[in-house]
Amino acid sequence: MNILLTNDDGIESKAIWSLKEALEKKAHQVYMMAPMENNSACSMRLSLFLPFEMEEREDRVFALSGTPVDCVILGTKLMEKQYETNIDLVVTGINNGLNLGTDVYYSGTVGAARQGQIQGINAIAFSYEGFRPTEEENRRSAEVAAELVDRYFVDKTRVEELISVNLPKAIMEGFPEISETFIGKRMHQGGTLMKREDGRYYIDMTDSTFLEDHREGCDSKAVAEGRISVTRIPYGC
Repeated sequence: MNILLTNDDGIESKAIWSLKEALEKKAHQVYMMAPMENNSACSMRLSLFLPFEMEEREDRVFALSGTPVDCVILGTKLMEKQYETNIDLVVTGINNGLNLGTDVYYSGTVGAARQGQIQGINAIAFSYEGFRPTEEENRRSAEVAAELVDRYFVDKTRVEELISVNLPKAIMEGFPEISETFIGKRMHQGGTLMKREDGRYYIDMTDSTFLEDHREGCDSKAVAEGRISVTRIPYGC
C-alpha cells in the first residue's frame, strides 16, 4: 500500500522513524510528512492563512512547519502531484503516551488520522503507553503496529471508521490479546496555574492525575489489563 505517515510529536521523534522502517519491511511504500516541532494536543488545528516552510529530509520524507492535520492535507496533495501517487492509508504515530477516553478529542495523533478519514482515506492512529520510550520499545511498538496495519487493511477496501490503537507495555513480553473497545471516560485532574517572569501564564501538569473509566469493554480497562485496545471511531464522532 501507499502509506502517508505523520505524527504530532514531530519529525525528530524516534518512534515515527521506527514505524517507517517497520512498515517498509512489510513492503509498503511509505511517504512521511511530519511537523518540524512538537504539536502534541493540537487536535485538528489548521494553519489558516499562514505560509508553510517545508524541508525534504530524504527521499519521500518531509518536515513541515505546520500541524499534523496540515501534514495530511498537504502530504496527500504533494504525493499526488510530485509522485503521481494516491495514498491508500494514513498512519499516525506512534504517539509517546496513550490516547484513551477523552484524549482522542485533544490528540494531534488521532486528529491527523481523523483528517484522513474526512478525506475518504483509510486511517489508523497508534499510541504507546510509554512517555519516554527506549529504543527497544520504539522498535517493538513499531513491529506490532505494522502487523496490525496488515491485519486491519489486508487490501484497499474502504474502512469507514477511524481506528485508534493503544499499545500497552505488555507488548514487550509478547503479542497481547486484542480487544475491540469503546471510548471510555478519562479526565485529567490537578495541574497548577503558574506565572512566568515575562508575565505570561501556563499550567504545570506534572502533579496531575487521571480519573479513568474501567467499565467492561472500554479502552482504559483493556490497556490497564495489558491488552491492545482497538477503538473504531465512526465518521462525525
